[in-house]
Amino acid sequence: MGEYAKSKMIKQARLLKAYSQEKLAENICETETLNRYENGKLEPTDEKYSQLMKKMGAFSDRCYVTESNVSKIEMLKNQLLIALDKSEYDVAEKELKKLENLILTGKYAVEEYQFIRRIKLVILWNKKKISDKQYLEGLINLLQTTFKDFALEKFPVCRVFTEIEMLIINDIAVYFGEKKRYKDACKIYENMERYYESGIVINDHKPRYKILLNYSNFMGLSGEYDKCIEICKKGIKWLKQQGKEKELCNFLFNIGWAMNMRNENLSENEKLKVKAYIWLALKLGEYYSESPQSVELIKQYYKKIKE
Repeated sequence: MGEYAKSKMIKQARLLKAYSQEKLAENICETETLNRYENGKLEPTDEKYSQLMKKMGAFSDRCYVTESNVSKIEMLKNQLLIALDKSEYDVAEKELKKLENLILTGKYAVEEYQFIRRIKLVILWNKKKISDKQYLEGLINLLQTTFKDFALEKFPVCRVFTEIEMLIINDIAVYFGEKKRYKDACKIYENMERYYESGIVINDHKPRYKILLNYSNFMGLSGEYDKCIEICKKGIKWLKQQGKEKELCNFLFNIGWAMNMRNENLSENEKLKVKAYIWLALKLGEYYSESPQSVELIKQYYKKIKE
């Protein structure tokens, strides 16, 4: 069985058995090691894999875990996240119902509850079916199901956060940014980046990408154009290290936009650089099927700076 299959089998068996990572890892490995197994960052030995799966009864009739079932769940989750990234909330609602039917047939782990509840909150808020207060309180309450001491004014760097916890914290920061509370949003992102740089965390791709991108967005919108560019360059470097060059589009656009905004009297050479960044962002977005809204925004901005 390959590394990818092992990681997904371990994680899905744990979720189906409603085990926390701490409970499963006990007397077998460190919790952080299990986290690495589940995220595909470290391949478990056959002995460790066997110990973990046997503890969950995954080799008996008590736990029905198959690669087919894991694949269906992972596929639905990916489709859901893609729909959210593209702001296709009606599509996301339909995919969410399919996922609920597949995994909520019995006892389930808190991470699954957080994943599903987070998606519901994001959909309801963007479709204006709940108030701002309900949305923010819902996110904080959801995060506190696993992070009881969470408070906006403090962010411990010594705690290992799960991927879903990081996504919820990102949602809270985005909420502040959408309400033009840029200082509050950027403070959260500053703390999240400090956490990633502490070395305790596994650099999961999706949360880190969102965090760096949104951090640069709100720094730019707050008028901190140099800081926006600095964060974008950091994001570009990190994506290249991860082999994710196809996702450079938004960082390139933000650099071009920030360069254009920070100086009203650009030199001809600077104007060419701005156009080059925006043009490259547009072409990458079109080629790699970036969200239609983002591509259209970049296209309109490119037309504007060409005039």
